[in-house]
Amino acid sequence: MNFADQESGIYRKRGCGMIISAVRIAAGPKTRDEILAILFSAKGPTESEPACISCRIYTEPRNDKHITYEEVWRDEASLCRHLRSPHYRKVLAAMDLSSEPPEVKFSTVLRTEGMEVIQRVLGKADPVAMSWTKAAASRSDREEQDSDRGNYPEKQGGNGNDIS
Repeated sequence: MNFADQESGIYRKRGCGMIISAVRIAAGPKTRDEILAILFSAKGPTESEPACISCRIYTEPRNDKHITYEEVWRDEASLCRHLRSPHYRKVLAAMDLSSEPPEVKFSTVLRTEGMEVIQRVLGKADPVAMSWTKAAASRSDREEQDSDRGNYPEKQGGNGNDIS
C-alpha cells in the first residue's frame, strides 16, 4: 500500500476517491450556542479552501443534543493540510466542549453511482414509470467521467437538517 501521510492515521491507496470527515459533538444546554459559534467560525474559511468540496453543520431533528460537522475533501493530501491548519484548531476546540467523547470518522468514497443502482436492483421496471431515469443515468455517467478526470461538481446545498 502507498500512504500519502502516515502521521494522519488515514491509510489508503493514493489516487482513491474523496474523503468525508465527520465529527459528531454532544452539546449540553450551556455549551450548544458556543459550539455552534465555533463551528460556524471554522466553516467559512474551510469551505473557501480550493480542495474542499463542501462543509456542513447538521443538527438532529429529534435530538437537540448532537451537532455534526462534516467536510468533504477532494483528496487525502488536502485533508491532511487542513487537519494541520488554524481552521481545524477551532473544530478541535468545539470537540473539547463536547459533553461526551466526540465521534470522529474519516470515510473514503471510492465510487459514486445514481439511478443505475436502482435500475440494476429492480431489474425490469415499468418503462413508462421509469422513463425519466434515462436522463438521470446519462447525467450520472457524465458526472462520473468528470470525477475520473479530476473535475468535481460545484458545492451542493444540504438537506433539511443542514443549518449551515
